[in-house]
Amino acid sequence: MKNYIQKAGTITLTAPSGGVVSGQGVAVGDFFVVASGDAAQGEEFEGALCGAFEVTKPTGVTFSQGDRLFFDGSDLVGTDGGSDVDAGRVLVDAGSAATSVILVLNG
Repeated sequence: MKNYIQKAGTITLTAPSGGVVSGQGVAVGDFFVVASGDAAQGEEFEGALCGAFEVTKPTGVTFSQGDRLFFDGSDLVGTDGGSDVDAGRVLVDAGSAATSVILVLNG
């Protein structure tokens, strides 16, 4: 096909304010990806759109398998605040003391 660009499992984006850290979830517009490398603000980076990743979560919050999670700009949350980015679904229960959750990305 002449109009094929690339597989969309990983895409190239421009790092937002504060840059990105490898392995961390990041929102760029309505994309939620897991960064495959570090990048300073304004630099291009590769981000995974699909797959299952262990990512940080706030303590004191419980997520159950299948829960829909959103990214509010700093943390994964279980309720859309209206402008939050849909990040994916919880693969494995994560209790309130857990510092990470296994997330299946929406891509």
